[in-house]
Amino acid sequence: MRIYRRIAEYLNDGESNINERMFALLAGIGLGGIILAVISGILIKTARNDARKKAEEKRLIEDMIAEIEAEEEQRRNTPCLFVDGFLSSEFEQMVRKAGKSIDRLSINSVEG
Repeated sequence: MRIYRRIAEYLNDGESNINERMFALLAGIGLGGIILAVISGILIKTARNDARKKAEEKRLIEDMIAEIEAEEEQRRNTPCLFVDGFLSSEFEQMVRKAGKSIDRLSINSVEG
């Protein structure tokens, strides 16, 4: 505490020049200021790296989603082909017959 008081007195005396006053001020800030600057630099660098990582992850996720959507679009646009003389009308009849045997839930009225 004494050193800070002596530096303050030195800064306030009218006899010292500006360079001496600046040096005294920097000496007053001293090691604490340097440590604070280093810690601040590390925090800023860490924040930038985190932001870069998040942006990269977001880009990778968007690329995966786009790839999945493209595959889905291709699958949906692929025509249904039948081999061995199986006709699409036969397939349609088979689907309708299977659909009729599945019990469906039907609601005739809603109260409430």
